Amino acid sequence: MNINTFKFPRKLVYTSLVALSIGFTGCLTDSEKDPDPDPTPTETLTSKNVTLGAQTASAGSSLDLDGPTVYTMSQLAANSAAIDLVFAYSTSASASAIYSPDAAKNGIGGSAGFAFLADLSPANKTDIKPVNDKSKFASTDTPAKLQTLWDSISPVDPGRVLVAKDDVIMAKSNLGKIVIFTVQEVVTGASGSTSLSLKAKY
Repeated sequence: MNINTFKFPRKLVYTSLVALSIGFTGCLTDSEKDPDPDPTPTETLTSKNVTLGAQTASAGSSLDLDGPTVYTMSQLAANSAAIDLVFAYSTSASASAIYSPDAAKNGIGGSAGFAFLADLSPANKTDIKPVNDKSKFASTDTPAKLQTLWDSISPVDPGRVLVAKDDVIMAKSNLGKIVIFTVQEVVTGASGSTSLSLKAKY
């Protein structure tokens, strides 16, 4: 047989080409079906800054943690249900403090509550937790870490925390939002103020 004149049967050539085409198609399809999955991005907390004024200051004294939103005295009655924290000067302790609305309105240890909160209804009973390890504010950067830290600390009773610069505090809103915040600045007195840096899943 002359090898130069040998011809493959047409049917065999066609069958081979079809099989080769299917093989390539299968490889491409498998590659498309099984791409390397992207890692799930880690959720992080968002930072917000607020300024609160004590009872005779011009800045609002009441804070809704869910916004966060600051309310002035003229806005208190209409937004009572949303208010989670109150900043005021404690005359009994001679210090600035952050209160649960319930404690601020009704008083602590037999003392009278703040007169400017008389129309606050309802007055929420907010859990407030001071964080002794101040480095936790920087290191708590995900919702999971925030929840773990919250679960490890007991709330103060009564609902008041005296505040100083660099203090770290946690609180939970009436809608269940957990917030960690640090006291950036505080001016003590009935007309004083405080600046807070808050972190939460906003």
